[in-house]
Amino acid sequence: IDVQNSRGRHETAMLQWAASTGGVIEKFLWDVSFYSTEEFSFLKLPDAFTTGSSIMPQKKNPDVVELARGRCRELRGTAGLVDQIASGLPSSYHRDLQLLKRPVILGLRQADELFGVLVRLIPALQVNAEATAAASTDELYAAHQAYVYVQGGLPFREAYRKVAQQLQDGTFAPDRAALTATHLGGAGNLGLDTLQTELSEARTWIEAKRQAQAEAEEALWAH
Repeated sequence: IDVQNSRGRHETAMLQWAASTGGVIEKFLWDVSFYSTEEFSFLKLPDAFTTGSSIMPQKKNPDVVELARGRCRELRGTAGLVDQIASGLPSSYHRDLQLLKRPVILGLRQADELFGVLVRLIPALQVNAEATAAASTDELYAAHQAYVYVQGGLPFREAYRKVAQQLQDGTFAPDRAALTATHLGGAGNLGLDTLQTELSEARTWIEAKRQAQAEAEEALWAH
């Protein structure tokens, strides 16, 4: 009974994880599409990730980005379908559960294709450093400058007002060359090494679980 009652639950959890990951990716893809437009030109998509127009020779459509973005929504729909099929049933097996197989396999394929595109797209993106620097106006450094004053002993409420007044009267001029943010996640300390360590530990844990599962399965069949 416990085995039958678990049908659909694990499949739903797996696809909801994929859909949740897709939710993060969807925002990234939106940003790529948005900031690669001519109005911003922060990013440039290589030709391999664009398609042409049927009538405009100069046009390059970000089709790969947009289709990948749509796939993120597909994943949410597929995960929702599996959840709906498996929910509302009494205990034990029911024929409704047969309908789980198609969307589960479909969802895994959707996720695999989405991740497959991302690992090729991200390294291929080209950043227009000149355009991004020009768009980084002084106002972006206001909060950081307030914290610089705080580090110098000024209470935050006074530092806040001081920077606000400088912005208002046009005298605000942060030292961009000296800008550092050493807190975890700040511009001077992104914490990528920490993330890499966590990913490596998670990978080691997964491999250990897989090995234990394989050994248990082998022992089961041996007896």
